[in-house]
Amino acid sequence: MKKSFLALSVLLSIGMLSACSNSKDNASNESSASSSISQQKEPETSSSKKETQTNSEFKGKIAEKPVIEDETVTVTINKVEAIKDSEGINASFSPDGVVLIADKKVFDESVKVEDLAEGDELDFILSSTPAMTKSIPPQISGDSVIKISLAK
Repeated sequence: MKKSFLALSVLLSIGMLSACSNSKDNASNESSASSSISQQKEPETSSSKKETQTNSEFKGKIAEKPVIEDETVTVTINKVEAIKDSEGINASFSPDGVVLIADKKVFDESVKVEDLAEGDELDFILSSTPAMTKSIPPQISGDSVIKISLAK
């Protein structure tokens, strides 16, 4: 009885080990196949990715004078209205506004960052799913801020 139990245990162990190794082989084959397919595609630039994504557009008023540090500008915006918001992002910052921490490069060329003041109205475009803190008001920074311009 003990011999048959031992033999059965050994066979089951071997079967499980071979099944695990086969799934790893299949996963590596699938990943190598998908990587070869992705290598055949033309490389996309970051700007073309931003243009093809469904971005969200908003309008709001500057709540306080923007803070400028080197190439980074911190703008607190309140009274935010959604112009185009398919993801429902506006619900995250409706009552308290939002803080945008953006590079000077995302500002429209017609905007002089140094001249921005409390009460100025801005349009801003965010990526489809922006990286946002859970603070009040939420903060959005980095590549999530696509463009900031004066309201039309």
